[in-house]
Amino acid sequence: MIVAVVATASCAAAARETVRAVLAVDPDSRCEVLDLDGAYRPHGPEHVTTSDDADLRLDAIRLTHDDTTLLSALTAIWGAHLLDAGDAVLGLVPGIMLQGRPEWSADSSVTVAVVRAVDSTTGGRPEASLLANELFILGTDARAHGSALHQLAVDWHTSDRWLDLFVARVPHRIVVDDAALVSSANSGPETILRLDDGRLVRDGMPIVALDLAGLNPGHPWLFDSRHGVSSGPLLSRNRELAELLDGIAQRERSDAAPADVRRPDEELVREIARTATNAGEDLDGALSDLEGWLLQLLPAGDRTPLTRYLAGVRRSRPDLVRIFPNVPGGDSGTLARWALEHGIHESRYDPVLLRRAADLTIAAQPAPEESRKLRPRGVNLVGYLAGELGIGTSARLMDAALQAAHIPTSTFAASADLQSRATAAYRRSDGTRFDTSLLAVNADQTKTVSESLVDVVAGSYRIGMWYWEVESFPASRDAAFSHVDEVWAATDFVRDAIAARATVPVRTVTPPLPQRSAIEPPEIPARLQIPVDRPWFFFAFDYLSTVERKNPLGLLDAFDRAFSQDDGEGPILVIKTLNAGRRVGDAERLRLAAAGRADVILVDEYLEPDELTALMARCTAYVSLHRAEGLGLTIAEAMAWGRPVVVSAYSGNMQFTNSRNSFLVPCTMTTIPIGAEPYPAGTRWGDPDLDQAAAILRRIVDDPAAALAVGRQAAEDIRTLHSPAAAGERLHEALQAAWERRDRRRARRAFAPLRALLRRVRSRVNR
Repeated sequence: MIVAVVATASCAAAARETVRAVLAVDPDSRCEVLDLDGAYRPHGPEHVTTSDDADLRLDAIRLTHDDTTLLSALTAIWGAHLLDAGDAVLGLVPGIMLQGRPEWSADSSVTVAVVRAVDSTTGGRPEASLLANELFILGTDARAHGSALHQLAVDWHTSDRWLDLFVARVPHRIVVDDAALVSSANSGPETILRLDDGRLVRDGMPIVALDLAGLNPGHPWLFDSRHGVSSGPLLSRNRELAELLDGIAQRERSDAAPADVRRPDEELVREIARTATNAGEDLDGALSDLEGWLLQLLPAGDRTPLTRYLAGVRRSRPDLVRIFPNVPGGDSGTLARWALEHGIHESRYDPVLLRRAADLTIAAQPAPEESRKLRPRGVNLVGYLAGELGIGTSARLMDAALQAAHIPTSTFAASADLQSRATAAYRRSDGTRFDTSLLAVNADQTKTVSESLVDVVAGSYRIGMWYWEVESFPASRDAAFSHVDEVWAATDFVRDAIAARATVPVRTVTPPLPQRSAIEPPEIPARLQIPVDRPWFFFAFDYLSTVERKNPLGLLDAFDRAFSQDDGEGPILVIKTLNAGRRVGDAERLRLAAAGRADVILVDEYLEPDELTALMARCTAYVSLHRAEGLGLTIAEAMAWGRPVVVSAYSGNMQFTNSRNSFLVPCTMTTIPIGAEPYPAGTRWGDPDLDQAAAILRRIVDDPAAALAVGRQAAEDIRTLHSPAAAGERLHEALQAAWERRDRRRARRAFAPLRALLRRVRSRVNR
């Protein structure tokens, strides 16, 4: 049997693992590798062919296919090319790992045999679009159809369905067997794979192959990192599979090819071409004059067009789509100005091409229009007032400060881009429109939220209440400055980060911090099975706020250093999480790290507000070993209840934590790694000293009276220094300064024509 494998720079290590698995199952197999970029390192006896040697004319297909469909189509082309050798061909996309020889591969009289999965979400029906190009056999009779196979694979109009179309035209066999190929399409969190006599089995049936094309060697705690929540078997429930994947990931990391030397925007250009073909466009112009094609203004004849290249840049960036939603439209020119000020400095784009694309777009825009209306003095508070997330809590706290300062205020609940439940209670107003809008949403949401409430915001003086969690404010959010007149930051830490890039004034205005209720907190829910007769530490975080920043793995490490394995009497660590289902890989990583310790309790379920308050108010201590925080509301909430807190001595929480009211853990400045988005890789944050943290945890257990004294000081500071009344005074001062700044600006605008006239008169007199 001939095995056809294609390797590019981005998947050379995975291709090598695929070949390794084939040779482990059948050492006599003839493995033929097509090495497109010269990055493949041979495993052993396989034969390696370069694209030049193969003479397959692949320029067009590399332009018009994305990485996924490119590999599938190239595997088909390479397999059809190898049919001339006279044997059946097994085509394997890099990442498909054979575990046993497929019995149906011996039937060479069948032109094509395709393995499909049964998708449990469709009631067990074989889905025509599932795994049609992951694992297939080309029998010897397929030689008569080789040219048709080649054409279908090259044709970009059918790039993701070429095999479906091919098997519709030639004799074939469909193999429907969940054990034949295990992938994220036919397995999920409930799937259990076990070792039986050294081979993985599923429901008692030996597995033929694993689809590990989505395995990220840098994060091997997720079976498939490509499909979000559809991630395949949970490795925390499949320890033998986890060990297998960890070994594969280690080898792939050591075999990783050098950095890809292709043009920086090659993937972007591919996606632009694919979008055009999906819209029915002919790509002859792109193949003959790619740059001219990319600089075309679209839609043709539109009032606010933009170049094809700039449109592709925006489409490839979710943050730009959020910030510039009206494209083509009123945001076309603003997007182009972002490209000139910031985009051309990003390594992912061709700077010369992006500059030309932006210039052409700006030149095509109509003159801007602006209108202003006079309104009564006061504040339109716009934010996620009903949202059960930190920035929603901050907005509600700002409303409390405005009320304490006796500032006329109307509340307007935003829902655009809201990624949480919207059931929180907030003060509803009569809807009066005032002359100032306080936009209590982050920079990347400011434009979208403003436009969703344009009748409220338009014509008002706009203040953005922005949060950011690390020292470097990202260039991708600079465009948001054009939608506000000034920015308020909750802490000096956030202020310094934003001010470094700001084109408007930035001021620290700390909101009130959560206050203790006069009512005693409820009891701990019995279903959580927390042994409250033992000391227990608590931490709560949202996976959407990123595991790297919140650092629960560091907390686990510190707890492990502080206390030996559970003896049934020692301390407990309780970690409450939110949105685990939306960050399956991170959740799996934490579960695997916590496995084996009965004294670590992970609470992944949704809790009602009073249940969460019970955990916060009754824990022995709250621990946050974060690498960076913009403010730290959960820390403040625990302090309000008189709980001692153990926190990183760095970032926004230092606005209200100190050596008197908290246990501070020293930090060492480190580099933010790749994969911690949205935080810019290569910039700084603080890594807490885990040995110091462990020593503090032991001290709290050994001397609970001293720990409670720190907690009492914390409660007093939150009550007196960070109440709505105290915050209201700071807010009132900030508003007065904002209004004075606005009035001075209006005066300058009003007298601008007179000043211009005087300059012209003086000029004539001087002549």
